Amino acid sequence: MERTLSLAMGKVYVVQPGDHMASVARNNDYGSFTKIWNDPDNAQLRQQRETPHVLLPGDQVAIPEKNVVKFRRDTGSDYTFTVWLPPFRLRAKLFDLFNQPLANVEGELTAGGVSQTVQTDGDGMLEADVPYASTRVILRIDDDTQFELALGNLDPVDEPSGQQARLLALGYFMDTVVEAGASKKAQDAVSSSFKLAWELFQDENGLEVTGEGDADSVDKLREIYGC
Repeated sequence: MERTLSLAMGKVYVVQPGDHMASVARNNDYGSFTKIWNDPDNAQLRQQRETPHVLLPGDQVAIPEKNVVKFRRDTGSDYTFTVWLPPFRLRAKLFDLFNQPLANVEGELTAGGVSQTVQTDGDGMLEADVPYASTRVILRIDDDTQFELALGNLDPVDEPSGQQARLLALGYFMDTVVEAGASKKAQDAVSSSFKLAWELFQDENGLEVTGEGDADSVDKLREIYGC
């Protein structure tokens, strides 16, 4: 559902593909996304999206006016001002081609030009801090295996595009994810495979097999995927 913001002060930013709230903050010269996300004018957005890290292209974000911080210092000397930006906590679960967790596997994670050694746990879960507002992460498991993670490109789970992306990652959807707002022709082209993906997911998870993204199925998909 589209919404149009009307603001007495500040401005409106329209979310672009690949945006998350931290990149929105960066694009609007904010050091942290918290003030933007918690602004009263974004109450409806918070209710609709639930998390600042999963937005839909076209979402409208109210950008409040910044508070100007002034410092008085004597001339003739050099001064250093330090701004702390909280890191992102990246969480990813890795599976092999047989849908088995890549457990206790060591690799190298590169984001923002900074590399670090990482390791999955016994369930294939990897957790690591990456630089603030990162949008691309490279994960190398060995000489032959490399993943490029596009942070912020996952659409909300209540959108067909977000459902297709999650079902694809879980191995149920075997077609091309159709972007939100695409033509009916593009959506119809994947309707059969999308329906089949829902049927497979529902059958494996003890849900009523409808082939549709009903509320119970979407909630289960959110639970299993993690967001």
